[in-house]
Amino acid sequence: VKGILNAFKTTFESKVLGRGVQVGGSGITQQLVKLSLFSTDASDRTLKRKLQEIWISVQVDSIYSKERQLEWYINKVYEGYGRYGAQTISRFYYGRNLNKLSVDQQALVAGLGQSPSVYNVYQNPEAVKKRRNLVLAAMQSTGAINKQQYQQSVQQPVNHGVVPIEKHERPANVRKIDDVVSNALQEAEEAGYKPRTESLKIYTSLNTKAQNVLYGQINDNPNF
Repeated sequence: VKGILNAFKTTFESKVLGRGVQVGGSGITQQLVKLSLFSTDASDRTLKRKLQEIWISVQVDSIYSKERQLEWYINKVYEGYGRYGAQTISRFYYGRNLNKLSVDQQALVAGLGQSPSVYNVYQNPEAVKKRRNLVLAAMQSTGAINKQQYQQSVQQPVNHGVVPIEKHERPANVRKIDDVVSNALQEAEEAGYKPRTESLKIYTSLNTKAQNVLYGQINDNPNF
């Protein structure tokens, strides 16, 4: 409640008085509702939308446990590299599911959601290490791990078990398909749609099966 009231105050100061910046006041339940039902665009962060979030969050809270809500949130939050949810980023960074990771690796994944662009393992390892160690300290303080596990985990290099970035390089045919998709999204946005937040079906002339056959001929056939 305190966070929500503070958000209203700073929003008023920003939009009416022309000073300060708008800050969020959402708890995990409101974040879950927003990710599930609403646009995350800055232009859509209105008082009406905030009130809708609060009302729906009250309904969600009356039905589902906080543990279940947290599980859903962790499966929806953006983790970087086009991945949503802790399981998908675990597979991206480590090539394994969460339950197969070591304690230090799990702590690293747990810390990513706050800011995936900042906590990028490949581009900003020092920041990721500080964040991971902060999570490990919280785990020890709450009894999730013991002192020995904590000490062993903080000693691990931040790239422990991380798949090399070269392994994620996209082949030419995938890049071509990505280009077609990007162009289709851009055209939809220019037409007034919101393809990244609305439920739409977009059809293109791209035949991925034929496209892949052509790339196979070009790249693999010595007589081409």
